[in-house]
Amino acid sequence: MSDHVREIREQRRVKEIKWIVRDRKIDVLFHFTRLENLTGILQNGLLSRTTLSERHIPFCVVDHERLDGCQDAVCLSVSFPNYILFYSKRMNYFREQQVSLSQWVVLLLDVRILWELECEFCQVNAASNVERRIPQWERRMPEALEKMFNDFEDIRRYDLNLPRGFPTNPQAEVLVFGNIPAVYVKQVHFWDYFTFTNWQEHVRSLTAACVCHNPDYFSARMDYEVWSGRST
Repeated sequence: MSDHVREIREQRRVKEIKWIVRDRKIDVLFHFTRLENLTGILQNGLLSRTTLSERHIPFCVVDHERLDGCQDAVCLSVSFPNYILFYSKRMNYFREQQVSLSQWVVLLLDVRILWELECEFCQVNAASNVERRIPQWERRMPEALEKMFNDFEDIRRYDLNLPRGFPTNPQAEVLVFGNIPAVYVKQVHFWDYFTFTNWQEHVRSLTAACVCHNPDYFSARMDYEVWSGRST
C-alpha cells in the first residue's frame, strides 16, 4: 500500500470518527485516578504504564492486573465514567488500605483525543475475552466506535433511555496508546468540598482546566439496575 493511499484511508477514518462524535453529541471523555497521581498528570499528562516505568516516575497504581494486556495504553470512558470499575476499585482500596472516596479524582478530557491520538474502541471492558479476541486494527475503525452504541446481547439500548452519547454498556472504553498530553485535561472533579478547597489553588497553578466540586461523576449511571450483578 502506497503512502498516498494510506493517507487517504486515514483521512477518511478521522472524518468518520468526527461525524459519529458530532452525530451522537459526544462532548467529553473520562478518566478516574487516585489523588496522589493528580500533580504528575497535570505536569506530564496521562502517561501509560509503560512510559511511567521507563521514566521511573512513581505513581499510585489503580489497576494492578491490567488484564487487557495493554500496558502502553491509557483507559478512558465516553460521556460518563465506568462506574462499575470505579466502584470496584474504590471498595478494594478502602478494604485494603482504608482509602476514602475523597482520595479519588475524576478527569474530564477533550473529545478530540478520539481522532487526534491513536485510539481503539471497545464495546465492553478491554480486559474481557470478547474484546481481546478482536484484532487491534479492527478496534481502531469508526465502526468499532459506533458499535459501542449498539444493543448489547439481550439488552436493547432503546429500553435503557440513555442519552445518545452514552455507550450502551457502561464498561465500554477507549484505549489511548502512547500518552495523553496534559492540555487535553479540561476539568478536574473532586467528590467532597473539603478536598476541593484544599487542592483548588494548587491545581489552578498547574493547569487552565476547570477545578470543580461535583460528586455526580462518582455515582452510577441512570440505568445501573439493568447492569447490577451482570457480568459485562
